[in-house]
Amino acid sequence: MFWTCFAGGRKGPCFFWEKEYGCINAVKYIRYIIPLVACFRNQIGDGFVFQQDNAPSHRARATKNAFRELGMELVVWPPYSPDLSPIENVWAWMKDWMELHSPVDIQDLNPIQLRRLVYAAWEAVPEDWLQRLAYGMLRRLDPRNVEGRVREQKDASAGRPSIPSLT
Repeated sequence: MFWTCFAGGRKGPCFFWEKEYGCINAVKYIRYIIPLVACFRNQIGDGFVFQQDNAPSHRARATKNAFRELGMELVVWPPYSPDLSPIENVWAWMKDWMELHSPVDIQDLNPIQLRRLVYAAWEAVPEDWLQRLAYGMLRRLDPRNVEGRVREQKDASAGRPSIPSLT
């Protein structure tokens, strides 16, 4: 599994969850991911608020306490709403980029080749698009902007950058 984050148009750290780490639980999330988030928050500075979905390791009391102990604010995320998360758009874009740029079918890549391709896809994500995704999420979460949320959902793919081909 690949994990990453971004703030505005700035790409954060990325992390490959190795098979030997086993399933993702709160203890492992706190050990591997939260230090990356904390370091990124320190680079970004004031105003950093972290958004994550409602995966069990994210909503665990220990995870929330670890964020609180580091003085990090979390977005309260509605249940069953992955469609609101800007990173979901990024995953779809990266998948399309990988399919276009892989020399063979992605299923035929060995783990090292796949890792390189995933990292290259992350590097290829346009930062100006990340900025638009981040600010679009703020508009969608603003309760005063119901019309904006409906418009954002209808136009979700309209702002998606095209993927340049190799030819």
